[in-house]
Amino acid sequence: MKKKEDAKLDQDLLSASQGRQDFEDLTFGDDEEDDVGNTTIKSKNLRTKGALDVYYDRVPAKGVQRKELRDRACTKLARWFYEAEIPFNAAKHESFKIAIESVGQYGPGMKPPSYQELRVPLLKKEVEMNSPKGSIFIKSVDVSDIVKDANALVAMFEEMIDYVGEKNMIQIVTDNASNYKKAGMTLQVRIPSLFWSPCAAHCIDLMLEDIGKISLINGVIKKSIALTGYIYSKMGVLNMMIRYTNKRELLRPTVTRFATSFITLRSIHNQRQDIIKMFTSDEWTTSQWYKEASEKQATTTVLNDAYWRHIVHALKLGSPLIEVLRMVDA
Repeated sequence: MKKKEDAKLDQDLLSASQGRQDFEDLTFGDDEEDDVGNTTIKSKNLRTKGALDVYYDRVPAKGVQRKELRDRACTKLARWFYEAEIPFNAAKHESFKIAIESVGQYGPGMKPPSYQELRVPLLKKEVEMNSPKGSIFIKSVDVSDIVKDANALVAMFEEMIDYVGEKNMIQIVTDNASNYKKAGMTLQVRIPSLFWSPCAAHCIDLMLEDIGKISLINGVIKKSIALTGYIYSKMGVLNMMIRYTNKRELLRPTVTRFATSFITLRSIHNQRQDIIKMFTSDEWTTSQWYKEASEKQATTTVLNDAYWRHIVHALKLGSPLIEVLRMVDA
């Protein structure tokens, strides 16, 4: 029986949506004339139609009562909260009430914002509305003596919040170390309107660190560090490498420590043919560095097929995270 009632309500709403017309200019009332100087202005006792007025008579249509419609809407909204795991206190935000009112003003047939709209144009518009001037530096604090003390960090953050004004604070972003995490969670309890978020770049860096601990990946990273260390420690070898790679570098420092290792692996892999060509050339085998012990280890690494296979394996694991890191760092 309940399903039949819901289906009927859905059909009523659909019928109202299909019969929807543009009521933006729809007004009613008696005409009045106002004299302003020598000009006669014709106006109306305007009453703009509200959201429900547009679709329903002042006396609710049969089977479509306002209370029933509200109960149904609240049920749907609650289900969305549960499925998306949205905190219940989100309903206390004034912006939530405004959003619901805006949907009501639109009426039946409104299409929700898409995933793409939420993550790009709407987010960009909100950022522009929030701070047209962009990020503004206010103050810096030296926390080197309290960085490991969560309680001291909480006190420092509270001082900064008081400085800016609690009503102006929306979010606090820190790295994901346990002390900062504890401080952030404590602040969220003390200030319910505040959101704590771990730094996305730091989270990704920790994930790359864990991947780098895998035995095979760790081994290829160590060999690559030794190879690049040897090349960059000798000016003559470095100049030769730059010539063979057409002035392309192998070392690629990035925003995080462990990302640097994976991006360097990618650079080495991209220059694979040129590096092998260099270490098998007559120029190299007749050079002054050819008989050095460190050179033999470098040559062994470069000419080992397993080394290159392991680089490919490492890049398959790390490259997707590197791309995400570039996005969040931008």
